[in-house]
Amino acid sequence: MKQEYVLNPTCKKPAVLGAKLSDRWFVYFYYYDNEGKRKMYTQFQGLNDSNQTLMERREKSFNLLKELDEKLRTIPFDFATRTFIVPKPNTQVLQDYLDEYLKEVKDKVVYQTYINYNSVIRMFKTYVEGYTLEQVNKDFIKVFFKQLDIKPQSKRSYKICLSVFFNWLIEEKNLSIENPTHGVKIPNNLPVERHRVHSKADIQNVIKYCDEMNDPVMSVFDIWSSNENRRDFEDTNARYPIE
Repeated sequence: MKQEYVLNPTCKKPAVLGAKLSDRWFVYFYYYDNEGKRKMYTQFQGLNDSNQTLMERREKSFNLLKELDEKLRTIPFDFATRTFIVPKPNTQVLQDYLDEYLKEVKDKVVYQTYINYNSVIRMFKTYVEGYTLEQVNKDFIKVFFKQLDIKPQSKRSYKICLSVFFNWLIEEKNLSIENPTHGVKIPNNLPVERHRVHSKADIQNVIKYCDEMNDPVMSVFDIWSSNENRRDFEDTNARYPIE
């Protein structure tokens, strides 16, 4: 079953309770605490003023519902305090995280893998100098890959390495961020140019040139262009004509 809220997987969608002006209106959602017990969270601020019309109360309830839904999507809900804990801004310079990551990964991978990681991470570290984590989003990553003067295959390897790093920030450092490499597309390698198939006239010109230059190494063309082989070549050329 798909989770509605990634940061709050045990919380259910909020709803409004109230229909008439005589009712006590509130917005609520159910959640399961750390012990698996089902509980209710409610908010009713500003919903039960005596001078409100029914239309005003419905509008305020709807706005509070949207606000609560947005919080559940973006802010962790603490079961113990029954409050939303707003995370501190990711103001730490990204270079510090990169240094920490390299130290940790060094003891977990084989030497050659570490050398590859080290090369990518240190190059990326130079590029992000002075930037904080919250500044490095998907658009930032797109620009980074665009300015890299390397083959697409190498760019894909870089993307994999950086994706692992950002997953480490999410899973090991418990940072509430999205992996900025996700959804970033790397173009395919340029198509390899097909070799040109030479015509009979081309081959005859080569043979003529070799004869004139008295080149013994190229005399093999004389054998290749014998009547029997020439007939095979003409048959092949007929099947695959030169445009």
